[in-house]
Amino acid sequence: MCIVIGRSKTVLPLVVFICLAADLSLGATWYLSPTGSDSSGDGSWGNPWYELEVAIAKPQIQDGDELVLLDGVYNYGADKQSIA
Repeated sequence: MCIVIGRSKTVLPLVVFICLAADLSLGATWYLSPTGSDSSGDGSWGNPWYELEVAIAKPQIQDGDELVLLDGVYNYGADKQSIA
């Protein structure tokens, strides 16, 4: 994400280019959901994974990628804390 404040006609094209280049260099975005599935999920928004530990162990996850926790209560049982 890039936020631009001000509107100089000579600086704005450079700022837009830098913002676009920065966005292109970001890693992939993966999703987790309390209704997701570690076995059948693929980490997409429409088919997210469930457990954080399982997700970060997936071979698809690379340095620079982003993991997004979708809304809800993540209840992993007595041995792990719930995340709301």
